[in-house]
Amino acid sequence: MAAPFFYEEVIQMHMKYFQAVGRILDRYDDTAQNLEIFGPEHPWTEGSFKRLGISPLTTSTIQEFKEDRNVLRYILCCQWGLSHYAEDIYKPDVEIVNRCLNRYISYLEKLFEINDYNVNKHRMKNVAKQYKACRHYLFKFSQGIWYHKLPDMIPCFATKYPDK
Repeated sequence: MAAPFFYEEVIQMHMKYFQAVGRILDRYDDTAQNLEIFGPEHPWTEGSFKRLGISPLTTSTIQEFKEDRNVLRYILCCQWGLSHYAEDIYKPDVEIVNRCLNRYISYLEKLFEINDYNVNKHRMKNVAKQYKACRHYLFKFSQGIWYHKLPDMIPCFATKYPDK
């Protein structure tokens, strides 16, 4: 008797700071929701993007924002081993990862006044975790050996199991 499909081996990597990356992605998802609901000219949308260091809002900056979201989704899906989204997730370029994480680090530094020197003593532990997560993945993605071990594509459920 064959094992059910959910017992098949799933390629997954142990990703550190899993919950912190999830919180960063939530922030990006909230900003994307503002864009969808209110449009790019609304003050809430402009404020959300400006806090993340994205201004002015053009089609190219919105495309960069979507690439940044995909970076965070990729990191989460590496832990899961399967894309929980409607589409497959592909490995991002190192330049896109650096832009995404540096942008979020500068957001944390501006808004919460956190830096390398006070990260362990910061009063908000979840902000410190997000800062550490960004620094950790900036370091990890800069290592070529670690980057090449990551899967090139993380399939969604419909791609991995088309007949289920």
